[in-house]
Amino acid sequence: MVRMLLILVMLLAGCAEVSPRKPIVELPDAANLLREGGKAYAEGNCKVAIEKYLQLIEQVPDDVDSMLKIAQCTYREGDATGAMAQYQRILRISPSLRPAHYNLLYLQLNALVATSKGVIENVPPETDDEVALVELATQIMAAVTELVDDQRARRQVSDAPP
Repeated sequence: MVRMLLILVMLLAGCAEVSPRKPIVELPDAANLLREGGKAYAEGNCKVAIEKYLQLIEQVPDDVDSMLKIAQCTYREGDATGAMAQYQRILRISPSLRPAHYNLLYLQLNALVATSKGVIENVPPETDDEVALVELATQIMAAVTELVDDQRARRQVSDAPP
């Protein structure tokens, strides 16, 4: 009887699957892309960083950290509109992601200030509604300017030697 059980166990062991299964995501490839993208990002090489992070997102589509790096690099490369679109994509995936909200807000405020300046400098208001919009835009620009100046002053104080 014991001999019969041993033979049965050996036969069943021979039926077990021994071929390795391919993982859904090639982790070594994803890890390499993350490492290479991070290195390029840290060195300020945004073109390479964007390329690596895009390849990584093909493997890990909801990787919001890589998407944030792409958005930041897109902005650094001078494409604020592209960066805003990237932040909006991130927020569709992760609606409460703080850096995406605040970076998008920053870019939108800058766009609002630029648009407002263009209107104020080039197109004098003619109607009561236009006058009200220009007054509102002027107040917003003053508030944004004050906020930016305060942040710069705080950074200078915190960067000052003791």
